[in-house]
Amino acid sequence: MKKCEIIFSGVGGQGLLIDGNVLGEAASIVDKKQAVMTCAYGDETRGAFTKADIIISDEYIDFPEALSPDVIVSLAQVAYDRYVDKMKEGSILLYNANQVKEAPSKAKQYGIMMEDLANEANNPQGLNVVALGAMVALTGVASPEGVKKMLAKRFAGKAKVVEGNEKAFNLGYEAGLKLK
Repeated sequence: MKKCEIIFSGVGGQGLLIDGNVLGEAASIVDKKQAVMTCAYGDETRGAFTKADIIISDEYIDFPEALSPDVIVSLAQVAYDRYVDKMKEGSILLYNANQVKEAPSKAKQYGIMMEDLANEANNPQGLNVVALGAMVALTGVASPEGVKKMLAKRFAGKAKVVEGNEKAFNLGYEAGLKLK
């Protein structure tokens, strides 16, 4: 892997910034790669468009924003609509099939019933963690062990949250592997 530009997109309150932070930490601290993250969100945060750009590379990263994304993860229709027709050939568009209606794109599209998997993990707020697991399985940009380690670290002292996130990540990861 030379460089991978990733955008987690959705609406405020979906945990996209957590995904970006955890992925970047896993890639840099555990997997010893270069990683940077920038984010953008609306004034109201909850319910407004939100995104986190993460770039992971084996080499020095000279600009922190995803200009030509290789992967976009969309948890809401508004986010999906923003990117679907701007994707480059061969890129990956992973979306929450519970919320998003697929449209034509140059990207390889993968819809997963992320809300269903989060509920199956008894973690309805873990939609973003399901998405993170699926994205890691599809791309291999970070090790699943590293991501789970950083998730556990982020929520240290909250045993139920850590357990729910691990289940959600594992279900997303398994779903991503099946799509590969």
